[in-house]
Amino acid sequence: MVNETWENLKRQGQKAFKAQDYDECLKCWTSALEEAMKSGPENLRIGTSCVDLAQLYIHTNRHEEAESLLNRALKIREAQQGPDHLHVAECLSFLARTHLAQGKVENAEDLLKRTLAIREKALGPDHPKAGESRRALGNYYSLVGRFQEAEPILRQSLTLKESPLAPDNLEVADSLKTFARVLRKLGEYEEATQYYERALSIKEKVLGSDHLDVAEGLRSLANNYSYMGDYDRAEPLHQRSLEIFERNLGSDHPEVATGLHNLAVLYHRTNKFSQAEPLFIRALQLFSSVLGTDHPEVATTLVSMSLFYESKGRMEKAESLSRQALGIYEKNFGSDHVNVGMSLRNLANICKTQGRMKEAEDLQARADQILGAARH
Repeated sequence: MVNETWENLKRQGQKAFKAQDYDECLKCWTSALEEAMKSGPENLRIGTSCVDLAQLYIHTNRHEEAESLLNRALKIREAQQGPDHLHVAECLSFLARTHLAQGKVENAEDLLKRTLAIREKALGPDHPKAGESRRALGNYYSLVGRFQEAEPILRQSLTLKESPLAPDNLEVADSLKTFARVLRKLGEYEEATQYYERALSIKEKVLGSDHLDVAEGLRSLANNYSYMGDYDRAEPLHQRSLEIFERNLGSDHPEVATGLHNLAVLYHRTNKFSQAEPLFIRALQLFSSVLGTDHPEVATTLVSMSLFYESKGRMEKAESLSRQALGIYEKNFGSDHVNVGMSLRNLANICKTQGRMKEAEDLQARADQILGAARH
């Protein structure tokens, strides 16, 4: 009777989850967990119900509660099924997602590696689940800036992913874009362009030319052209991207601020100063009002503006903006983050230009220490 009731509650919860009736889903799966506990504290149905509830909590951004349930499920499954069982890999995969969502980045790598090892051993390296785990690990390395490690993993994953799927599949487009970003970070701009263009082409075909994902793809391709110094090709892409974002989201959205910032940087690099400055100011005002004055996007804009005013010889203005950016980065990321290191380096250059050599040397030494550690 317990088994039958538990199965019914589990199925009802699944049906509610698919229908996006999350209140009903929570009710069913909570009742299923309570029913499972009637058969003893370590039975596998408890593990299954914990994973079900954890998926719901992940979907509704209740990650701390999800993590607790997943740890409980993991303990039961490891004890009952062994450390190399696929159900254990399922727990590990979801745990990695909850850790990343909570900013516990340092905890995710081991979970992702273990998930991949279990799935490759049990299913083979070419199985879709192994590919999913490989992509997750590659995406993790990309997220934390370990692009040399991300590149071969994502390249292998992409090769396996493209073959069984249609070329206009959106999952393929997302994988192409992620891999393009890694190549760009490694300075492989020409190859990155090919992947960005393929991803954009798929998204335009599937979603239409006015979709937000297309705007994001245009922006990514434009940024890559900017890194190549091909500003003539970048500018119209940035403009089209900004137009799509404004048309779909309104003029007071962070994505619009990002588009304004990108265009301002492009105009700065092409010496169109009179066009750059008002866009910088508008982007800063928009980011500050929508995201708050201590948000990292505000700091990023302040850095760009600092470089802009430095190039115009307005050193006091440049220094003030650079110090504001440094404070925001330290507040959000801690004193050893790569963005802090880069901000210190920019500030050192400003001090050096003003003849404050000792201060510049001290700032540069601290920047070198942070950036050197980040490269290892």
